Amino acid sequence: MTPIFVLGIIATGFLILGAYIATKIQDPSQISDKINNLDITYFNTRLFRVLSTLYFVLLAWSILVYYYRSDPYSRPILFFASTILMAIVVVGEIICSDIRSPLRVYLILFQVIMVTVILTMTQNFLYPTVLGFDPWSHKNLVENILWSGRIPKHYGYESYNLYPIMHLIIATMYILLKLNYKIASFLSIGVVTLIIEATIIYLISSKMYSTKIGLLSALFVALSDNVLDMIGKSIVPNTLALSFVMICLLLLYQSLPNGFNHKRAFLFVFLTIILLITHTIGYAFLIFTVIAFYSVILGLRYTPQREHQALGLILLIVTAGIFYWFLISKIHGYKLIGILKIAISDLFIGTKLYSSNLSKSGLPWFYPILRRMGLIVYTSMASIGMLFVLLKDKRVQSFSFLVIAGGMTVMGLSSFTLPSLAPIAHRFWYYMEILDSVFISLAIFLIAIILTKSRTLQITSITIIILVLISLGVFSPTWNIDNPFLKHYWPRDSFTYSEFSSIEFINNFVPENIKIAADRYYSLHIGNPSWPDYFNRSLLGKHDQIIVFRLELKNRAVWMGKDVFPQRIVLPNEQDLTKSQLYVSNCNIIYSSKSITMSFC
Repeated sequence: MTPIFVLGIIATGFLILGAYIATKIQDPSQISDKINNLDITYFNTRLFRVLSTLYFVLLAWSILVYYYRSDPYSRPILFFASTILMAIVVVGEIICSDIRSPLRVYLILFQVIMVTVILTMTQNFLYPTVLGFDPWSHKNLVENILWSGRIPKHYGYESYNLYPIMHLIIATMYILLKLNYKIASFLSIGVVTLIIEATIIYLISSKMYSTKIGLLSALFVALSDNVLDMIGKSIVPNTLALSFVMICLLLLYQSLPNGFNHKRAFLFVFLTIILLITHTIGYAFLIFTVIAFYSVILGLRYTPQREHQALGLILLIVTAGIFYWFLISKIHGYKLIGILKIAISDLFIGTKLYSSNLSKSGLPWFYPILRRMGLIVYTSMASIGMLFVLLKDKRVQSFSFLVIAGGMTVMGLSSFTLPSLAPIAHRFWYYMEILDSVFISLAIFLIAIILTKSRTLQITSITIIILVLISLGVFSPTWNIDNPFLKHYWPRDSFTYSEFSSIEFINNFVPENIKIAADRYYSLHIGNPSWPDYFNRSLLGKHDQIIVFRLELKNRAVWMGKDVFPQRIVLPNEQDLTKSQLYVSNCNIIYSSKSITMSFC
């Protein structure tokens, strides 16, 4: 049984359920009324106050559990249980309360954001260094800007000196508040982006359906695995870029039905320019979003008088992108051509220009599926809501959003199968999960309303489904470093104080003429990038060198790939790891700590 076959079975099951639900609904306009009427039996002001009080009690409890944890590099399961319960309390407030009061809406949005902040902030405080892989290069660029007082003319292979918006924002926080890079990036980029994404999804979905769906959509945005990753662990320019894309998306919907006024048109063009020099992929998402939106608007002849405005806007953003990518940031134009070349080769010629490390990992096929189970279930649940809109809801607002989210979902699900897009598939999933949150919320309410008439069973089923979805997001290895499920098989892409100090010792006391070998991730970031050898492939069979071996690799097996993207952490090849461990065990240990051993071979 292959992963694709299993995914096909899962998708088919959810689509059948979606089709059944769609056939049971005759008038889609009644859905919002039915959703809002869920609170009739249960609502009273005292219940809302009790739930709000319970939320803040759980918040205080989770902080205490984190503060008094026994393991300095691991948050207890009790901490995660407390934060998940906080999210469930928010669900109770959304479902069982009369939330026509703006004050209650603001309070719930604040609570939604705080759940994510407490999850991601505590993980950042566990380790002394930045988390993930890509943030290291952005940290170095920010420090380069601060030390030199200017943006460097050349900075590495990715040319991020030509996309400096995120780095300038973090550098400003660095100076004004005297924060280190990790905290400055988390507060100025991660938290701000989270607020923008959750708020805009609430505004769009509540306008299309109801306040309850809007608030629940914001909760799913905040607790989806790829959003937790991009705003909490892997804070990169694409993190910030999506906030600009979401603002532009909101402006598009606010322009209905009469088109942009002068203020909104100016703001849209201004954000387009800022996004262009923030991140390439984010700008590509904007191009897709605008084209998909206006394709529906013009295709349905919703506002025929806006054809010139639509075509002019599309021409503007496409021309600006091509100009910047091919004339200023030339490397990204060449990379785009390279991606298209590989994609055409894979799709039409059948020649694999490079192979995937996944096939060499030696892991059972179901481990990659379990790693992305949150994404799989999220997307499958969203397909129910999408199918309902496709079959029953032909309003231009909801149908255009379906085209944007559905197109992004197709690209996201197909990206990991194409070698040309596989290295950046998680960027597609990030935007995909944000958009799909609306259809997930719609699907959950539809399932509860259609399958049972008992309000008690409806609220119970909604709560159970949401509990499962939230748990998959919270414990996903995509972002959770210290306590993910299947912990052994996913790398800890962060460093302890002991590992950090050990590498400083090695750099200070080992003579330069002695060769050193270590795993690439360790040496490249907190070690010396000039170290010539990286175990385990280049290490074996060589002599007269010092080998630095992180003991963590024995517990959480990981090896560093050497294909097209050698810097990426890939799935473990336990056979190669065992060879390296046996080789190192025959060498003379010259330095040892609780985190590393240093041997001379």
